Amino acid sequence: YDNFVSYVSRQRNISESTIRNQIGALPYDNKTAEQYKLIDETNNREAAYQALADEAGIGDDFGIVREETTASFIKSLLGAITGQPKKEAKGVDTCALTRGILAYHGDTAALCKDE
Repeated sequence: YDNFVSYVSRQRNISESTIRNQIGALPYDNKTAEQYKLIDETNNREAAYQALADEAGIGDDFGIVREETTASFIKSLLGAITGQPKKEAKGVDTCALTRGILAYHGDTAALCKDE
């Protein structure tokens, strides 16, 4: 608890005594969390994507791709063992391996070009 209070105090610029005596270490709804200055604002997913892109310096030059999966609930929860890409071996074309989720900014075709 002491580490938590110290961390929140430093990160949110709230005195440790305020955290200990008024706020505590409890879950709050967005309105209350904003009043306590535990969060800056509440926004939607698209605004979060844009804020991350702005922070990364890519502005509006990005897209969001959602990959559909047909894995069962248990496989989704635990991860499908057979769907895991194998470790790269020397001389293996990594672009022919099992697809995975990749976050990348730039020309994705360049990832598969021979060097």
